[in-house]
Amino acid sequence: MRLLFKQWAAFRGAIIALAIVVLIAAFAVVAWPRAVTSLLTQDVQYRIDQPSAGITSVQTAHRVNGLATGNVAPKDQYDYVWNFYGASLEKTYRTLPQPLKSGLREPGWTARTTLIGTTGPRSEGHYGLQLEAYPQWRSQMKLVEGSWPAAYQPEFAPVPEGAGQAMPGVSLETVMRPTVKPIEVAMTAESAKAMGLSLGQTRPLDDIAFQDPTTGLPTYQQVELVGLVAPRDDAAPYWELQSQRAHPTVTDKGDAGVDIRATAWLDPAPWGEMQYSFTADLLGWYAAHPPAYTWQNLPTMTSQLNAFLSSPHEPAEGQVRMTFTTQLTDVLAGIQSGGSSLQTLLILLATGPLGAAFAVLILGSELLVERRRPVLTLLSARGASPWWIRSRMALEGLVAGIPAAIVGLVLAFLVTAGTIDAAALFGAASCAVLPAAILAVLARPSDRVPRRRRRWRWVLEVLVLLVTVAALVTLAERGVAPGGVDPLLVLTPLLVTLSVSVIMLRLYPLPLRALNGSLRKRRGAIGLIGASRSVLGIRSALIPVLVVLVGVAMAVFSAVAFQTERDGVSQAAHARVGSDISLGGPGLSTAELKQVTAVPGVTATGAVDTAGFAGVSRNGGSDFVEVLVADTAHLASLQSGLPADARVPDLSQKVDGKIPIAIGNWQDATTPGVVSLSVGTGDVDAIVVSATASLGAAAPNSAWILVDKKNLPDGLDTPSLRGALVALDGAHQSGKDAATAGSAIAKVTGAGVTMMDAAAQADAIREAPAVTGVESALMIATALGALLAVIALVLTLVMGARERIRLVGTLRTLGFDRRQTTGLVVWEVAPILATGLVGGVIAGIVLPFAVLAPLDLSAFTGGAQPPIPIDPLVITAVVAVFVVVVAAVVALAVWISSRRSPASVLRVGEEE
Repeated sequence: MRLLFKQWAAFRGAIIALAIVVLIAAFAVVAWPRAVTSLLTQDVQYRIDQPSAGITSVQTAHRVNGLATGNVAPKDQYDYVWNFYGASLEKTYRTLPQPLKSGLREPGWTARTTLIGTTGPRSEGHYGLQLEAYPQWRSQMKLVEGSWPAAYQPEFAPVPEGAGQAMPGVSLETVMRPTVKPIEVAMTAESAKAMGLSLGQTRPLDDIAFQDPTTGLPTYQQVELVGLVAPRDDAAPYWELQSQRAHPTVTDKGDAGVDIRATAWLDPAPWGEMQYSFTADLLGWYAAHPPAYTWQNLPTMTSQLNAFLSSPHEPAEGQVRMTFTTQLTDVLAGIQSGGSSLQTLLILLATGPLGAAFAVLILGSELLVERRRPVLTLLSARGASPWWIRSRMALEGLVAGIPAAIVGLVLAFLVTAGTIDAAALFGAASCAVLPAAILAVLARPSDRVPRRRRRWRWVLEVLVLLVTVAALVTLAERGVAPGGVDPLLVLTPLLVTLSVSVIMLRLYPLPLRALNGSLRKRRGAIGLIGASRSVLGIRSALIPVLVVLVGVAMAVFSAVAFQTERDGVSQAAHARVGSDISLGGPGLSTAELKQVTAVPGVTATGAVDTAGFAGVSRNGGSDFVEVLVADTAHLASLQSGLPADARVPDLSQKVDGKIPIAIGNWQDATTPGVVSLSVGTGDVDAIVVSATASLGAAAPNSAWILVDKKNLPDGLDTPSLRGALVALDGAHQSGKDAATAGSAIAKVTGAGVTMMDAAAQADAIREAPAVTGVESALMIATALGALLAVIALVLTLVMGARERIRLVGTLRTLGFDRRQTTGLVVWEVAPILATGLVGGVIAGIVLPFAVLAPLDLSAFTGGAQPPIPIDPLVITAVVAVFVVVVAAVVALAVWISSRRSPASVLRVGEEE
């Protein structure tokens, strides 16, 4: 045992090198999956939290139709609709299975009338109110001015004849009658201003008309504004479910006037008796609770939600069935699809460094075996069995691997979140025993490679090439396999890298031998000696070349993938905005647009006018849409950098005698086809050529069509400025310059104009955990690849250190200076580096087209599938970084070689 410890102490450098590689591998094997799972969970929660509650809430609705005066309504019916509605939702919520129950918040419910006409300050305006009775109103809003509405006290008509024969517990008359005292309501200040209402003012409800029994004249129920309220939390689900609650809806219909709609709240207490005076909807919802969703429970959540939605649910006392709907299922499906692509990308990023780590382990094990070769030969000569020799080398591997794996495991648990699972422990254990297994295989007294192993090498190389070709063809034909991580796609980067390595390693000796032959005819010994040593060390250079090639390939691939992701986010942002900047709103004037053109950084602007409204019909569907007018050829030139489907087409030329148009926000026409435009002079045939063109803020949120100014039909309004697209020069499209240009434009247009900024939109997209996670993973994979490449070069230099030091010492005694002997180290590293760099660049360029093209990157770039850019400057920068790092390693090796004096080197040689 003492001898064993002395051997470990003598060769501690090689053991430490093995331990470092094991530590890195164990850390990566344990930390990477945990980090990926944590990132996916963060992205799931982020993407559920981003849409409005109207999309992610599980909702139900029940319509209560108003009754005419004199009709009867059973008491238990109106008791159910109001008094039991919340209890029904709560009962259903309590029966939800886990984890779905934790993924939905406790229920909310409200009663909301259909639109009720009323009067306003403008005679040409159309005003409408929706009365709402919300039990939790005081917890969701705060009183800004005035008082809370008092409960309405309904009056009942006299009991009709025959009431004595009614069933017990039945009220024969529950319809509200108008009273002299108005219904007290509260509104937001913005809604009250739009409706022209001040505190204390009243308005009639046109739909609630009665004949006064005393005068015989029509009487309208009045409402009185007694309080102004504001949301306590604008982002609360209650406010997101209906934007008209906090903000009025104002639609300018040109000659048809302005349509204004707003919400008013009344005290909910008497709603059970008031409800039959209105046609109203009872609305119930379970808002999504994003923190409860994880990547692991997402499939269970989805299946439980689908099962819950597939069947109606019995409320309390089994009176009326409830049917629930939601768009959350679509959101979850999109998250699963995008998450699978993200998971696949992150896992395949780990395959390259892990493969390189395995190769470095082999290289380090070979170093340790080579250092122990004399001892192994002596033991074998004295009768030690091969099993005994291999077991002792395996023991040294365990000494290096087990502590390093434990440290890597602990570090991984410290820097990543998650539970301790069997997979992590198994991964760390595998890393711990791997050096022992490799050392046991490599341990042999002789350094000669068995002929049988050499004979099988070419068979394995051909097999690798064939498998790689089959994988690439399969991916090109079928794409990514649905239903999670595609193993073939994950293994493809490793296969491509191995195939390029096989080719480069077969070509590696050819230029060296040719160079060695040419140097024999030249003067100077250093080049000849260096080339000869490189030719003799071809076999020992195989693994270093492979590791350097993998490191360079991962760096080039990561750089290309990073640029692809960045370009995809930028294109998605510009597609949302319509250009670099888009402007919209009635406050924009022609004079302001001219001033915008003069802002530094602005290269061009494109005006978008409005010509009023027109009716559009197609296949039985119709809508009343706003007609936008522009020089579409000019807009198309401004949008040249946008994806093809987001650009405005040139609409100046008619198609088969029909007016070409682009449409937006019109659900009845989402594909090209013929439509009919109803304008003042009659119907005009038009053809839809684009349903995806983007105008950003220059277009309304409602349905619209775009026509070229050359084809504007007669009978519409005179075009007036509606918005504009703004193009910036390259220096102002991102960063601080973009923000400066945006601020200058905002100062010109003022607060009344809506502005969308592509640079700001890109920053918002990059806030998603998936985007930041991919960028971080690419940089980490690059760093790991570079680190392993450096370790491989260091181990290569260490393996030849004894021979190199002896040779340098001998040459220096013969009169060679330090500068000349430095060339030997350069010759030792340069062929490996050059081969690895060339092969790595080739593999790094092939990999993006092999693995990025099949993946759906739109899930985390926020738009269409981005193109894959190959920038020579980026690749050159990556190669330059590797050259700088290797230069530092070479300088270290030269320093080590020159530390010993020539006399000491020669003395050691004589002793040996």
